[in-house]
Amino acid sequence: MLGSSFAVRTDEDPRYLRQLVSFVEEKVQRIEENMGSREPLRSAILSSILIADELFQERMKSERAEEATDRLIQFLDEELP
Repeated sequence: MLGSSFAVRTDEDPRYLRQLVSFVEEKVQRIEENMGSREPLRSAILSSILIADELFQERMKSERAEEATDRLIQFLDEELP
């Protein structure tokens, strides 16, 4: 990754770890293509920010869905005998 090798100990399936690495590498590649240069540290930092943004956006979607579900359950509990 970014020209470096890492030894990672995990209980996860190695295929899962490869998927994670591939996902990050794709983000880094897109950043480098958009920047027009290869600055590994900068690319890694920007990629991390983009990945964190995606995570936070998904968390917010999940929270909104959970809140809507809770409201629906409350409505049904109040309206149904």
